[in-house]
Amino acid sequence: MRHPILLISLLVIQLTPSPLLGVPLTSAVEKHLLTFEKLGAHAQLALWGMRGSNGITFRVRNDEYITAARLRLTYSWSPSLIPELSHLRVMLNGHVVTTLPLPRGQAGAPVTSEVTLDPRLMGDYNKLRFQLLGYYTKRCQDPVSPLLWVNISNLSELELETHPLQQVNDLATFPEPFFDTRDPNRLILSFILPSEIDNETLEASAILASWFGMQAEWRGADFPVQRDLHQVTTRYSVAFATAEQLHDLLPDRLQQAQRVRVNGPTVAIITHPDNPYAKVLLVLGRNSTELRLAAVGIVTGQATLSGRQVIFHSSRRLEPRKPYDAPRWVRLDRPVKLGELLKGQGLQVKGHRPPPINVELRIPPDLFVWNSKGVSLDLKYRYSPPIDIDESRLSILLNDNFIETFNLYDKGHDGIKERVRIPVPGANLLGGNAVLIPPYELRMKNRLSFDFSFTYHKYGECQDTVLDNTIAAIDEDSQIDLSEFSHYAALPNLHYFADLGYPFTRLADLSETLLVMPLHPTQQENRLMLVLMGKMGDATGYPTTGITIQSGGQALTAKDKDILIVGSTPARRLFTEWKLETDNSVLQGLSVFSTPARAVTNRFDWLGFDLEPDPTPATRVETTPTGPLAALVGFESPVTSGRSVVALLDNKHQAIDALTMGLLDDATRGRIHGSATFFRGSLVESVEDVLVGEPYYVGDISPWTLLLYQLSKHPIWPALWLALMVLAVILILGLTIWLRLRNRAAKRLEGET
Repeated sequence: MRHPILLISLLVIQLTPSPLLGVPLTSAVEKHLLTFEKLGAHAQLALWGMRGSNGITFRVRNDEYITAARLRLTYSWSPSLIPELSHLRVMLNGHVVTTLPLPRGQAGAPVTSEVTLDPRLMGDYNKLRFQLLGYYTKRCQDPVSPLLWVNISNLSELELETHPLQQVNDLATFPEPFFDTRDPNRLILSFILPSEIDNETLEASAILASWFGMQAEWRGADFPVQRDLHQVTTRYSVAFATAEQLHDLLPDRLQQAQRVRVNGPTVAIITHPDNPYAKVLLVLGRNSTELRLAAVGIVTGQATLSGRQVIFHSSRRLEPRKPYDAPRWVRLDRPVKLGELLKGQGLQVKGHRPPPINVELRIPPDLFVWNSKGVSLDLKYRYSPPIDIDESRLSILLNDNFIETFNLYDKGHDGIKERVRIPVPGANLLGGNAVLIPPYELRMKNRLSFDFSFTYHKYGECQDTVLDNTIAAIDEDSQIDLSEFSHYAALPNLHYFADLGYPFTRLADLSETLLVMPLHPTQQENRLMLVLMGKMGDATGYPTTGITIQSGGQALTAKDKDILIVGSTPARRLFTEWKLETDNSVLQGLSVFSTPARAVTNRFDWLGFDLEPDPTPATRVETTPTGPLAALVGFESPVTSGRSVVALLDNKHQAIDALTMGLLDDATRGRIHGSATFFRGSLVESVEDVLVGEPYYVGDISPWTLLLYQLSKHPIWPALWLALMVLAVILILGLTIWLRLRNRAAKRLEGET
């Protein structure tokens, strides 16, 4: 069984009816500025041909309606277009909004036009399309001539003015309104935590944050932390309180007005007392143990939520998670069908030059692909028989790097089967010589693209027409197989942590992770912890229901655990307890900077004599930074060999905020690697000359494979051993021959005597 089964007994208290629509009330109008890039256009929109078209889609949140909309369109067009006959048509949900002229005097350079959109044409799901009607000659023209083009920048903007809708208090729509899949923006959801917070309450908040991060996916999720309901600045928030703490959160009169009762692990939705448009999700219990149970019930029993309030009676896991079984990772125990990774119509495209079919492949970073011929892909595909088979083909790319191309023949309607090997590089592990990286590589997050291209048939002048009815599809039964690979990785490598939460996410529920927090965490430290948990949920597609949180003042149960430390206060105590190297910079409160005797990367060690970097300090600089400084460091656990420690350190609260925002930003996370990364305001730098502890290796490859791999990293050693063996054989043979000749000579002399 792939997923653990949870038994949840629920008592649903339905207190009010649930109308489908909220009632609009007077409130401030909000403005939303959406670029085409944010709406999914990762490149410019290309319109080509006589009637070329392209477009974007956008959705409207369920808790608001649009009062005004404006489109700022940035585009350029071919200088060959005849202005009197050519124009760009803008359509919204099938309705023509306007037509934009294409004057020759402005051709070839970007032009920005503003178009007003009628909100009455908009609904929940909206299509904004652009169509080129282009002519480059007044005689018969080639309808697919390269002279017919318009390019629309993905930096074009859609500005929406929205008015909020008042929502009813009903958990049946959960996770709405707290998270709405229609919203392409980052999720910002306030968490209200009590000032005196214990470990189980922290675990409850971490579990729920990971689940919201899982829902937010590529958007990202931020969780500002407040102590009081009236300090919340976001429209939606989540509050955690025991029955005793609830009186501080909600006065008795408000509890009665909102009909909140605590008779066990409870989740309830209420209207914010200061804002009729705002909602608060209450996670309640008679004690902190019940708070944690309520959080687990929310993330595993979402489908059963209904009414104002739900009480959870039990929730228990029947089967533990297995390593590498994260729902968002490609399965490693068997071949995986592409239909499991991309559902619905995503594997089918239409048109002569359709957009590529993209399949996302997320794999663990310790997948050991060294000395492999590649990843096996059994591919099946279908397509409309092309008229011209010479220029019709299917191209396969991995992360935009070319792999293979197949010509499309006229037998495509019967289906084609091909076996493809996706090339993989040698593993670029820490501590070895530089590895030649090919132009294509298997990463932690991959995009496998299938790009169909069909040629238009040309009959002759004034006889060509554009009939774009070609269809192509990748069969759902096509399989990719990663089951033959073992696991092996060199650590520390913070890039694995920043990108996929590894090694903590090896178990999707983080059941082998110990999170160490300060005894009295600040709001900034709690926010950083929640953002981390949101990233973990996004990486695995599963909430962190198995995580253990302890404060730095406790005796830790750290054996056989990967340890995540938030804050310098618990880190300093643990580093002292573990008797770590006192000359190490990042382990002394960011006040000492030391450079090792030999750097982490041996990029100039072509012959492979330096087998490992030497972390022994060679220089030492003591500083007292007056500005904010934070660091992300990784090293092997002193408690259990082969286990990892990742610590997030800071010298002041502003530094924590910089670290938090850095983890939320995709570009910043891409600069995190090695064993130490420093955050100085907006500047993020991973320093290769800093090594925290010794390199260590994790995995399950055989000793023979490990020996061959180590020899492959240092080819000079096998050559030397071979030379020594040859020399030894020559010496032995020479000595043997010499001894035999000497004996024969001695016998001959005896005979003569």
